[in-house]
Amino acid sequence: MRILTYLLIGIVAIVVIALSVANRHVVDVGVAPDFSAYGLPPSPRFGLPLYVLALACGALGFVLGAAREYIREGRVRRRAAAARREVGELKREVSKLKRDQNLDEDDEIIALTSR
Repeated sequence: MRILTYLLIGIVAIVVIALSVANRHVVDVGVAPDFSAYGLPPSPRFGLPLYVLALACGALGFVLGAAREYIREGRVRRRAAAARREVGELKREVSKLKRDQNLDEDDEIIALTSR
């Protein structure tokens, strides 16, 4: 399984590097559309290599998708936490009942069969 993971990471790295090398030219990126013809001040513009813009958009999409899944699965995490709390409470209750009845691990089977 580890080899498959390394192979997949290697393939993704090769694709990212190939796209980065192929898209090295600089593009102008504006913060907002240019409405200077309507009397507004021009929006700030700066030049970035195209691969930086593509990787940044991909990273932003990944982060937004991960945040969406984290929020969507909140219900499942709450149920799991409640189940863990309930298991802890039940374990404490069982150990308390065992102490109250003075049963050892070996005596438990005998006590169950004698009932």
